[in-house]
Amino acid sequence: SKPCALSSTEKKLLPKWSIPRRVVARNVNSYTLVTLDNTILAGSYSTRRLRRFWPRGGTKLAVEQAEVEEREATLVNPKQLEDAMQVEEERTKAKLTESDNDDWEDVSDDE
Repeated sequence: SKPCALSSTEKKLLPKWSIPRRVVARNVNSYTLVTLDNTILAGSYSTRRLRRFWPRGGTKLAVEQAEVEEREATLVNPKQLEDAMQVEEERTKAKLTESDNDDWEDVSDDE
């Protein structure tokens, strides 16, 4: 067998988990995920690769999670979920526009 490029000490220092992501759709044993800024990740992810994330109380992420769960609790069909994701994307876009007007470029083809 080939020797590993990382020593056992170096492996211990590597992160065990990636950053939190949200599940937006389920297909049997796989899920479609989005990042916290609502960027949809390519592909689907097996249930075995995912772990439930519980944000610490009082953090910004916990507040955002509560808001998302509250909005999603009122949804009853996929169309409403899609509409909610669009609203969330528009909110994110508005926040970015407010914080840095010069760096945001509208790439929509609504002409």
